[in-house]
Amino acid sequence: GSYGHHYIGVSRPVVPRPENVRSDLEIIQALAARVGLADVVAGDARAWKRRFLTKLEPHGITLERLEREGPLPHPLVPPRMFEGRRFPTPTGRASLMTEAPASPSTPSAEFPLFLLSLSTDRSQASQWAEPLDGPLDVTLHPASAGGIAHGALARLESQQGSLEVRVLHDAKQRRDVALVPKGGRFREGRCANVLIRARLSDHGGGAALGDELVRIVPS
Repeated sequence: GSYGHHYIGVSRPVVPRPENVRSDLEIIQALAARVGLADVVAGDARAWKRRFLTKLEPHGITLERLEREGPLPHPLVPPRMFEGRRFPTPTGRASLMTEAPASPSTPSAEFPLFLLSLSTDRSQASQWAEPLDGPLDVTLHPASAGGIAHGALARLESQQGSLEVRVLHDAKQRRDVALVPKGGRFREGRCANVLIRARLSDHGGGAALGDELVRIVPS
């Protein structure tokens, strides 16, 4: 696959994996088996690569060729977007917004902080390098901590749920955000998803993860 460009390639293991480490595919297959969907995601990594390449085989893009030659231009994707200045709009021209859309969430005295769950160098999504001890860390500007001391325990609350957290002060942060690391596990009380509503973004159809409002309160 590719990201941000029109080349397609295949992933290859760089080093042997440690004992008890599973690939994302194996994790998904284990989860699927628990809910009766084992047949839907059956097959090893090479089998799935072949499935993804089925539409490209008539254009000469095969798994063996990618493994032999390396990344190749995707034959069904143009090298430049909007070639000939044509856009996928009813008029064929670029459509620009004339007014900024209203924010879907407005901070209030009750819930004054935007929840931001960000990547951390200690994990890859929900796969953490080392086990974690204690509650979830939440980083706040000192003026936004509601008088809760640095290192103290508190609760991070939204209209949907709450989590026990350890408050960390950082004067470099904005005063309207609460920062938590993404990828925490639900069973360990570290999953920020318990605080957000299940809703889609307006245009992309992805999860609306950046619009939830929260507050910090003493434990």
